[in-house]
Amino acid sequence: MRPSLVLATALLLAASSLPGCLQEPSGGGKAVTVTLRVEFAPEAPSAYAGNVTEWTPDGQGNWSLTSRNATDSKSVYIVHNLTASTALGALLAGATAAGFEVRHHTESMGSFVDSVAGVENGRSGYYWSYYVNGEYGTVSSDRADLSGGDTVRWVYLGSPVG
Repeated sequence: MRPSLVLATALLLAASSLPGCLQEPSGGGKAVTVTLRVEFAPEAPSAYAGNVTEWTPDGQGNWSLTSRNATDSKSVYIVHNLTASTALGALLAGATAAGFEVRHHTESMGSFVDSVAGVENGRSGYYWSYYVNGEYGTVSSDRADLSGGDTVRWVYLGSPVG
């Protein structure tokens, strides 16, 4: 292999694993349409704190937004009709559609979410975990393949039983 090709390949691999990178990780599955739900309690996100906020595509490439006070003051983001192939991909696609930031990093075991909308792992012993159709994720989120119609729930928990 030519040295320039080796260097270019190494740079591409390094850039794709940077924290906060918004590229869809490849879990090997096909991109499908899913719903994303992000629950922030006990912390508040950078926007729409204390609200249930939903984004829905309008069919013309734009997203409509509705936000109402949460009856329990717990902030929730819901993004409908996303296209993604993995649980992490759904979170990243939701962040792009709704305009919030997701930071993550990749290790040999897979990708891990560090923060969502300013809510970082480790505050008071809470961490980001994901569920697909109510089932707790048992593989790293970039390797959790999705099926059409799935609901991906990211929740900020003190334990995965939530």
